[in-house]
Amino acid sequence: MLGAGLWLYAAGTRARDRVGTYGFWALIAVLLLSYVGSLFSPPPPTQTALAVGGIIFGWLFVWWAGWGDKHRESVA
Repeated sequence: MLGAGLWLYAAGTRARDRVGTYGFWALIAVLLLSYVGSLFSPPPPTQTALAVGGIIFGWLFVWWAGWGDKHRESVA
């Protein structure tokens, strides 16, 4: 699912500047590394730690994706 969405977004947009290129691919790399890291790391020690981490990193990724998207434009 991630691969299909990534392909559709990359094919439908192009970078306006370096931020649009490197910011986009850096976000994808961090998301993939986070996923792989979650497979091999132990579970969070408490539910509170899980909630705080989910909120902080969830909003960080949303902000990062929005920032990168401002530096991309759709392909007609």
